[in-house]
Amino acid sequence: MSKTLSKCINRWQLCDVKVVADLSINFLCYATSPHGEVVLKIEGPHSEGKTEMLALELYRGRNVCLPLEIDYDLDAILLERVVPGISLRKAVSEVEQLRIGVQLVRDLPIPVDSATPLPCYQNWLDRAFSSMRERYNPSESFRNSIYAAEEMAAEIPMNGGSLLHGDLHHDNILLGSQGEWKVIDPQGVIGAPVMECGRFIQNHAVDGHNRLDLQKAYGTVNYVASVLEQSQRKIWIAFFILHVLSFCWGYEMNYTSTKLKKGAGECAAILEAIPG
Repeated sequence: MSKTLSKCINRWQLCDVKVVADLSINFLCYATSPHGEVVLKIEGPHSEGKTEMLALELYRGRNVCLPLEIDYDLDAILLERVVPGISLRKAVSEVEQLRIGVQLVRDLPIPVDSATPLPCYQNWLDRAFSSMRERYNPSESFRNSIYAAEEMAAEIPMNGGSLLHGDLHHDNILLGSQGEWKVIDPQGVIGAPVMECGRFIQNHAVDGHNRLDLQKAYGTVNYVASVLEQSQRKIWIAFFILHVLSFCWGYEMNYTSTKLKKGAGECAAILEAIPG
């Protein structure tokens, strides 16, 4: 990583470099450059790094943090620094969080060519569900949720034609200097625009202990459905599929058995809430 950092510093004339995060998934630092105040992100050894780079290029700063330089060989991105950069969760009330977040859910998806080299949502589902069957032994309740998610996915075009952020939650939405909101860290996935709402609802419909609040979920889903002009069933399905997918990934991330059990119960509760 130190060699890559040195190359980035020289190539992009960086100074006043301050490390923010040195993680297995990526390396992040603040710096000053000819562009002004910037963020340098060096991706770790994971496929999502390349998809993030391409997604940033496709968004071109439209509601998303602007990429100033991208080097695919170095797996490095130089980004505008969003200032003050306060997250949506900390900046405004819950009512405003919902209003602002759902506006971004609506406005963020953009059409992309089918040949764009990004994964589609169906790829995510197929890979996660196959992994669950081949490598893990989930509870009967969670297996039922996986089967239901597979069936309900047929109601939404999982391969269809829009670029999605894929991880649009409150901490990936930052306040800019002109009062605008900028989204960071896009995963880059192709799917139906309605699927963008799942992660935001998951992050919003929780109580103070980060547990699913089903009553709050009902209100959130109703509001999202009205803004996106979609049926409540479709919004519930998008939320349900994302929640199931998240806990499939949780197995791969070695969640505790207690957390996985909680997730299975939440998925079952969401499934029961989906209207016919």
